[in-house]
Amino acid sequence: AVYGPIFADFSDKIPSWLPQELYCRDKKLSTGSVLRFATTGNVFLDLAFVAENDLFFDERMALTGGSDTEFFFRFVRYGGIIHWCNEAGVTESVPVERMTLRWLAKRYFRYGSSDVLFWKLNHSIWNTLFWSSRRAVWRFIKHFLSLFVPGRKRSYYVGHIVQLARPFGVLYGLVGFSYNEYKARHCHD
Repeated sequence: AVYGPIFADFSDKIPSWLPQELYCRDKKLSTGSVLRFATTGNVFLDLAFVAENDLFFDERMALTGGSDTEFFFRFVRYGGIIHWCNEAGVTESVPVERMTLRWLAKRYFRYGSSDVLFWKLNHSIWNTLFWSSRRAVWRFIKHFLSLFVPGRKRSYYVGHIVQLARPFGVLYGLVGFSYNEYKARHCHD
């Protein structure tokens, strides 16, 4: 597989306090680097390998998100190789509805919740508890302490506040809940 960067296109002007890097998936890697996983935003796949290994998107993650990361984790487990390619970038339009602190915090909360589900589907409960907790504590400490770095732009602090939502999503997942970001929302009159 070949995976490339995804750049955000803010056709509507993004507020200056909103950190653009939270929308991009632009790894700072050399072309040819081998990755352990990818997402579906910009990837070329060998479909023969996918069919040969009976790979599929796990429907248990259909509403939570993260099924693409889990798919590529299994892709690599079955012997697939994912190469990074800086020259294979794509641009994704970011609608104005996603340019809010609320939307970003919910997205990062969901990342944490789906991280736990990913671990539960692929590892023992003890590995899930250990690694998910360890990563959540590390992320919490890192982003919390970053709030006390003086003299940064407002977007720096907003970015760390948003990323604090991820460890809380992990906690939510560890106590047995999953955040269903993709569940249909219906309006009733």
